[in-house]
Amino acid sequence: MPNSSPFQRAREAPNLPTGTVKFILYCISSFPGLLILMLVLETGQAACNILVPYAVKAIMDDVASLTNGNGPVLKTLQQPLLLLAGLALAEIIFSRASGALLIIIGKAESNCSEGRTLHGGTIRRS
Repeated sequence: MPNSSPFQRAREAPNLPTGTVKFILYCISSFPGLLILMLVLETGQAACNILVPYAVKAIMDDVASLTNGNGPVLKTLQQPLLLLAGLALAEIIFSRASGALLIIIGKAESNCSEGRTLHGGTIRRS
């Protein structure tokens, strides 16, 4: 028969919330601005990824219109190609910025859990 002793914390353990939702809100409250920025960056990356097929369709439509002899190739394809390149570049920038932010937040969380502050000092525990 398992031991049904009450939940006990180590003396050195921080006083963290025990409920799931309360714990998630506690973790989010540590870095609200950075997490909102990460959400915006991830949303931008997803939007660019979703719009890439639209740019490819625009290229295909313009190539189809070239078969009728409507003007020079480069001038006809310039806007859809710039759209595709812009979406790809924006997706890379959003992705890299979000990844860098994830590393920064992870390092800050690690420092906090080890009792250090973001500025290199230590937290005194009594």
